[in-house]
Amino acid sequence: MKRPRPIATFGKLELHHATFQAFESTKYLNINALKKVPVAKIELGSIVGGGVEATLVATIQGGKITRLSPARCRGCSENDHKNRKTGPNAALKKSVHAALAYMKENSPNPVKLPIPVTAKALLGIEIGPIIIGPVIIDIWPPNICIVLDEPDGSWCTYCLWGPTLCGGGQL
Repeated sequence: MKRPRPIATFGKLELHHATFQAFESTKYLNINALKKVPVAKIELGSIVGGGVEATLVATIQGGKITRLSPARCRGCSENDHKNRKTGPNAALKKSVHAALAYMKENSPNPVKLPIPVTAKALLGIEIGPIIIGPVIIDIWPPNICIVLDEPDGSWCTYCLWGPTLCGGGQL
């Protein structure tokens, strides 16, 4: 299968359009119970984009989705993340910040948090673009990161492997 063309590239990172596909079981979740639970993590569905696919996990707190993050990816083994560097180097951080600045300038907006827990929200999250990389032919699949618009206005990346990186309002 031919990989889709990225929206933009930043060093070895690529920015791709992505879609969310809810799991069939998501429509059977007890919304009222989720609104009352102190904290819960649930797998909602899959993020698909850039030739990669990952499970999307939502953290629910106080009746709102407060965090979204990729959990597992199709084609990844359990040991894939152990073979990768956990800390981003300066070039990777620069590329992530360049991708976030590009998104702010060109309006492919990320998910705005928090999101009230409703059936519509759980089934139809507009995931926005994803960052994948480093894209190296010998290493597949690459890391998958989603970008979230935090309540404080900063944009943060949440990735399968490695730490969260954020860019404040002054990118």
